[in-house]
Amino acid sequence: MADIAAAQVPGTQVLQVFYRGQNAGVWSRRRNPDGSWSGEQNLGGVLTCQVTAAQVPGAEVLQLFYRGQDRGLWSRWRNPDGSWSNEQSLGGVLTSPITAAPVPGSEVLQLFYRGQDHGLWSRWRNPDGSWSDEQKLGGILTSLITAASVPGTQALQLFYRGPDSGLWTRWRDPHGSWSSEQGLGGVLTSNIAAAPVPGTQVLQLFYRGQDSGLWTRWRDPDGSWSNELGLGGVLTSDITVAPVPGTQVLQLFYRGQDRGLWSRWRNPDGSWSGEQKLGGALTSDIAAAPVPGTQVLQLLYRGQDHGLWSRWRNPDGSWSDEYSLGGVLA
Repeated sequence: MADIAAAQVPGTQVLQVFYRGQNAGVWSRRRNPDGSWSGEQNLGGVLTCQVTAAQVPGAEVLQLFYRGQDRGLWSRWRNPDGSWSNEQSLGGVLTSPITAAPVPGSEVLQLFYRGQDHGLWSRWRNPDGSWSDEQKLGGILTSLITAASVPGTQALQLFYRGPDSGLWTRWRDPHGSWSSEQGLGGVLTSNIAAAPVPGTQVLQLFYRGQDSGLWTRWRDPDGSWSNELGLGGVLTSDITVAPVPGTQVLQLFYRGQDRGLWSRWRNPDGSWSGEQKLGGALTSDIAAAPVPGTQVLQLLYRGQDHGLWSRWRNPDGSWSDEYSLGGVLA
């Protein structure tokens, strides 16, 4: 989960970016279809974690979630007419940012977070807009929660680091029941990134190992898991993974030991590229999002001036120079 959230505004070709500003409030700016950027917009609130943005299934509503100064779960949303709701308090006591994921085969949006007992907790938004009570799922978490739909199924799978620094998982089956925890091993020093491999029914995970290198394992279509595979590098951030628009390439982004932006990618034949240095001086993780209506992949991150910076991958595979969008990101 990056420090900056980027999401398409439902029903438009606008890419909207959200982050915590210097007054600890929610700030936003938008990329318009012509490529221009709006000025900053202050949406208010007092945040104690990064913002999570998610489209409400079955609606043209974009909803934000964050932890407030009372450590509870707070939300606000963008209506189809472009107006923003007031804040809504959903309660709870959180010790992590929020992960939001649509439940496969439904119009339910489910949230996951770590509670004050360091266990996994959840609540969900029903199709009528009402919210469930909290549900305790157990475990002891030492990372953020990653949620991913299992390709070719209607299962929602969660991944997190346990107290042994290993990779742990549990999943929601199509009937709504939850599995027990399953330990997948490894020694992790970061949060987990998960993405389906384009053109396959494979779900692949990425994380930083105890050697500060990039490591991966994947779930095959029969439900079995591969051994770990080391991909090298020296990472000083979490990993961001994104499919390259218009291709079957899966691309990774992370900060290197020089604080610059680095990347490598998985080719359609399963081979991996060497590392590519993209430059810059980063003070955050990286957010990656496709630009709506194009085959451009846009990256966003905080620079050493604490402002919002961006670069993007063009359809021909070339990269733009860095572009400063300004602001002061907390």
